[in-house]
Amino acid sequence: MSYDLEDKSRLWRIFGGLIVILLYISPTAVGIQLPIATHTLVCVGLVCLLGIGLLAEYITITLRDIAICLCLIAPFACIGIVQFFAIHETAGIKSLVKIALELGAALAVAKCFSWRLYTKALRWAIPINIALITVVILLGTISFDSTIRTAYDSGLFMDWKNFHFPIMWGSLMEEKVRIGGIFGHANSFGVVSAMGMLGLYMSKKKTSGVSQVVWWILFLISFFLTESRASLLNLLVFVVANNVLQSWNSIKRVVKNIAIMAGVAGSLIGVAFMRFNENTGDITSGRAGIMDMVSHVITNGLPITQALGVGLGQGAIYLEQQYGFMIPVDNSYFSLWLELGIIGAIIVVLTIGFLFGRYRTTTIFPKHTYWAFFLGLLAHSFFEADFMMNRISFGWILFLIYAAQETMADRYYRNRESSKSLQHI
Repeated sequence: MSYDLEDKSRLWRIFGGLIVILLYISPTAVGIQLPIATHTLVCVGLVCLLGIGLLAEYITITLRDIAICLCLIAPFACIGIVQFFAIHETAGIKSLVKIALELGAALAVAKCFSWRLYTKALRWAIPINIALITVVILLGTISFDSTIRTAYDSGLFMDWKNFHFPIMWGSLMEEKVRIGGIFGHANSFGVVSAMGMLGLYMSKKKTSGVSQVVWWILFLISFFLTESRASLLNLLVFVVANNVLQSWNSIKRVVKNIAIMAGVAGSLIGVAFMRFNENTGDITSGRAGIMDMVSHVITNGLPITQALGVGLGQGAIYLEQQYGFMIPVDNSYFSLWLELGIIGAIIVVLTIGFLFGRYRTTTIFPKHTYWAFFLGLLAHSFFEADFMMNRISFGWILFLIYAAQETMADRYYRNRESSKSLQHI
């Protein structure tokens, strides 16, 4: 059963909006110290909400929903079992529990609130977060915590009242910092902004040109604050691919879109180049050097770890043991290769590709939008760990589950085929 945004009361929309925003808020971002991450807490709450909805018969879970969740967790579970017996790695069990919670939470949001409510809540969080960041910048002070200073964390914070926003050195301009506000890390705010904008282009209601300009301005302001080039790349790939695929049957529109794409391609290449090669003095400023370090560790490791990985969720710890400091592997493909080995990495990528291909005929979104989202995901995954089933992964998991819901046309086709089969008996 599907519940669209239009079916919800105002109070239910507000409640759902708060829930999905909480999925991205880090407990340290607002000075709250909890023994468990806020994201994990909210996932547990959503799974409980899913259970209550099932018991109350408010929602139903189809075999299709179960199949998607099982397919997504199966590669990690299978490789985890092999790692347990082959290299005696047991820490992956904790990671499997987190993956299961992530999938359960995405299923709960898909069934209770919908993809449209999710992206709308994130979109409206953009101006709210920008306003809070502006206030903290104008009225707050900068503090430094030397105990957490690492190559990955500057140890700098912007403080005001109960707000405690981590900041880090910028990459695009000198004497500039990156800040994520209530979403903690700047890249987390970048993902929120990109997801919110993707929802804008997928909305059933046509958005006016003025409204789109306003939202683009807000997105660019968020980009200026976060410098999240990966999120900008994701959004640009989606917009270009969506326009080109939508107009594929019209020669005139194709030529026009190719001309536009040629201009945008330069921006995409520039964003990717900056992501790989900028150098601002810290380990996170250039991804090319990081990938060289990671690939060196992988290719020079034992044959069994090359094939099966170092253990699910153990990649960062393994690299820190090898180099003596934390190395951020913000790349899905390298992360999979490191933690699950070449075998696991191939299986996971093929499984995700299979699922998007499997439900292309029954998706409730237009085909061009569906495939544009997938292309944006592939591009984003070169610079973020989208395929590792974590907080960054939540958006595309929810999109896949919601997009693959049984439509009325799908149900009609199934009933029609059943009737034909009965007639032949």
